[in-house]
Formats: sequence, structure tokens, C-alpha cells
Amino acid sequence: MKKISRAKRFDEALNKLSQAFAEFSDLKDEYQEWRDTIPQNLEGSATAEKLDEVLECSAFDDIENAQSELEAIELPKGFGRD
Repeated sequence: MKKISRAKRFDEALNKLSQAFAEFSDLKDEYQEWRDTIPQNLEGSATAEKLDEVLECSAFDDIENAQSELEAIELPKGFGRD
């Protein structure tokens, strides 16, 4: 059985991260739309506060930054392999 190269595994993991980030980004957009259309009488409600927490979560930025940094990495090649 041939072992998958580190470079290939890195690319596959990065692809999974990109897919996950895209899903989180779509969800954040949906939460933003929900927050933008919340009725005025629910502005101070627990739901509005929880929506704000989701939208202010710095993890979204952390994931995006991590993805950008990983995409910029030039992987080493060793012993004639990827």
C-alpha cells in the first residue's frame, strides 16, 4: 500500500479547512441576516444577545487568518518527493 505524501495530505487538510471555513462564513451571513431583521421588540432579548455573540466571535477571523497563512506556506521537498 502506497503511503500518501505529506504534501498531498497537507493539501487535502487545507481543502477541508477551506470547505469548513466556507460553511462557517455562510452560516455567519445567515446569522447576520437574522440579526438585521430581528423585530424591534426583540432588540434586547436573549436571542439578540446570542446573535451578537456569534457575530462578534473572533474565531471566524482566526480561521480565516489560519487559512491564509497555511495557503501561503511553500512546503519543502525532500529526497525527490513532494
